[in-house]
Amino acid sequence: MDSGGSIEHIHNPEDLDNTHLMRYRFAARWVEGAEVLDAACGIGYGSALLREAGAKSVRGGDLDAEVIATAQATYATDGLSFEQGDVLAIEGSFDVVVSIETIEHLPDGEPWAERIAHELLRPEGVAIISTRVRHGGSLADAPENPFHVREWSAPEFEALLGRYFERVDMHFQAFSQPPIEGPKLLKPLKRAVGYQRMAVEEQQPVLTPAEWFAHYGFGPRYMVGVCARAKA
Repeated sequence: MDSGGSIEHIHNPEDLDNTHLMRYRFAARWVEGAEVLDAACGIGYGSALLREAGAKSVRGGDLDAEVIATAQATYATDGLSFEQGDVLAIEGSFDVVVSIETIEHLPDGEPWAERIAHELLRPEGVAIISTRVRHGGSLADAPENPFHVREWSAPEFEALLGRYFERVDMHFQAFSQPPIEGPKLLKPLKRAVGYQRMAVEEQQPVLTPAEWFAHYGFGPRYMVGVCARAKA
């Protein structure tokens, strides 16, 4: 693969959200030899990572024309392309659909989950869909993040995906900082629960939010649903 599509060409890699990049690395487990859609791809470094991981092709899409122009100029290469448009208007069918922090920006998550399951994903395909975990409150509450329309608790998100997929495997990543005072207290707690490990890994605890709070007093920041077999 030529250097035009390499993630080594990120302009300011120190500015990236490392947990975001790790979610793409997690999704890369399913892409070898696959035709992949990266929905809401942003400036394209995640799409480039998926192509480098062995995807046959990756199509990145995003509503923002400026970020698509950046992605096209920085990463576009053979088997890696970008287009501007609404994710709900994307056409085509794919072996893998990657939707990293897309659903919380939409007015309603239901049409997006349904469209992935019934239109974009091929019958034997896999969808990797992630979003921020909401701890407390209700689905009707306005999120603190002004760019998010709604946020789900882990049970709500799993139920949403389960309406459209026969199989939903939930994974959780990173930790919200616990409400304790003093660096001397925080340091051993970080070591104990792996707070500094940002990768989504199966050996990390995969628990419900209630279990997170019961065990540690705080919960995961992100959740990733790995979905297969669309319901009729």
